[in-house]
Amino acid sequence: MPRKLLHITTFTLWLLLATSLNGYANQAATPTKLAVNRTKEMLFGTIEFSGNLNVLHSWQKIASLGPDQFQQFSSADNGQNLQSAAAWQKLVQHIADLPLQQKLFAINQFFNHWPYRQDQDVWQRNDYWATPLEFLRHSGDCEDYAICKYFALRYLGFEADQLRIVVLRDTIRSITHAVLAVYLNNDILILDNLSNPVFSHRRYQHYIPQYSVNEHHRWMHIKPRSKTPLPPERATGD
Repeated sequence: MPRKLLHITTFTLWLLLATSLNGYANQAATPTKLAVNRTKEMLFGTIEFSGNLNVLHSWQKIASLGPDQFQQFSSADNGQNLQSAAAWQKLVQHIADLPLQQKLFAINQFFNHWPYRQDQDVWQRNDYWATPLEFLRHSGDCEDYAICKYFALRYLGFEADQLRIVVLRDTIRSITHAVLAVYLNNDILILDNLSNPVFSHRRYQHYIPQYSVNEHHRWMHIKPRSKTPLPPERATGD
């Protein structure tokens, strides 16, 4: 998602705050659940307001297709003619008994091998959110990496409420970027296509989230007027 800035107006903020009062439809949980604690920390130190997914049509489509597509990719007879499927299936077997943080490192590193490609080059559009199989066939940009990793972790048993695709502002590069946030062991770990190691969100002082989504909700994020800098964390999995 290079150089596409997201401008959030005061009106939009109040609209999102109002929609947070709406009820949300419950969705079925995955058959396998991981007992993982949710941290009380707020993502990248921001204040967040939850809302429904009605305005995110691209994500709604992907959320409906993603689980089945990743199941196909992970099947021994996937029928997708993807050479990467065998490597993925071998990886799943290899990491089955590893600690969760090492699994995250392995997943992040695996999908970061796909080359970065801009939406304009692949889809002839300024912005396109690819489904997992579209990314696996054609590669993509930052949000496409995050989407594929999201459904990879869902396939491995992570709950939707542990995961968020985060659209954010990278203040060092002055661009909009996207990552996957994983709530794990009283921390929030970041899977980023710019880095194979997996770091705590505390490390990314230059990332300012604008909104985040999972299969159930979306959140608007606002930086508080003043805050105490979070101490950096060491990488996991390196």
